[in-house]
Amino acid sequence: MIRFLRFAMVGVVNTSIDFGIYAALNLLLHFHPLLANTISYSCGVVTSFIGNRDFTFPRPVSPMDASWIRFAAFYGANTAGLLLASVSILIFDIWFGPIIAKAFSMPLTMTFNFLMARRILSAPSNHLDHSLKK
Repeated sequence: MIRFLRFAMVGVVNTSIDFGIYAALNLLLHFHPLLANTISYSCGVVTSFIGNRDFTFPRPVSPMDASWIRFAAFYGANTAGLLLASVSILIFDIWFGPIIAKAFSMPLTMTFNFLMARRILSAPSNHLDHSLKK
């Protein structure tokens, strides 16, 4: 339960960063919404990776640890989480409207991202690096 609460705390931080950067790029610099979202979401994922790696799932890191492989897996899992949220919103929107649909998608997406982050960030380096190279 402690890890899930820590994950939620990191989530509040990276969601705030994502939204803040999105708003600044879109409203102040007039970036296209899709470009602004891609940039802001990526910043949120980087923040999430660092926060979850160091705070939620800390573990000893060996000098041979390939952080870039771990980051690529983490980014891929978060992208899958984004797709999961999008599909959930499309489905729930039919019955409940977009705001309630987004609210319903959040626990599902957060749980999925937590499970993926735990798998990626707490796995021993040699296990993850070997399984990702297959």
